[in-house]
Amino acid sequence: MRIGFTGLAVVAGVAVLAATPVQAQLADELGKCAAVAANADRLACYDRAVAGISAETRAISARRAVETARLEREAAAAAELAAAEKAKAAIAARKAAFGSREGYAQDAVGRVETIEAKVKTALLAQTGATVLILDNGQVWAQLESRGVPSIRPGDAVEVNRNAFGGFELTLMRQKRSFQVKRLN
Repeated sequence: MRIGFTGLAVVAGVAVLAATPVQAQLADELGKCAAVAANADRLACYDRAVAGISAETRAISARRAVETARLEREAAAAAELAAAEKAKAAIAARKAAFGSREGYAQDAVGRVETIEAKVKTALLAQTGATVLILDNGQVWAQLESRGVPSIRPGDAVEVNRNAFGGFELTLMRQKRSFQVKRLN
């Protein structure tokens, strides 16, 4: 069967007329979407409107939804990791301030009550008191000048806050404790 120029124009005209209601419906939907004030809601409205055009646009929308969900999961995981790192840094800062003037200002809820460290250097002050430099950079001095057992670099110590607001250092190997104050 042969279709002439006039027949072709009629077939094309019917195709345009058939597409017009779809285009009109899409234009109405897009117009409604344009009126939505919230950006995320407006974008979701446009996505729904476009997904209804064809099977291909539905497939594209589905792939985009999967990718968006993946990106949201990654962002949530990154935020969770950042929060954990921030909490870890806050704990490290509280431990670093333990026994110092800044440490006294810590509120009771998050206050550090004990730290563990190793002796880097042990010195004897002119007063006869022992001064310990720990591997965490803290310097603690014995309050009373009574003798202490021999202390070696690498010995483990524990410093605890006592009930009166002072501090007690325990030499773990020797199982001996004495009152101390932080010098730095």
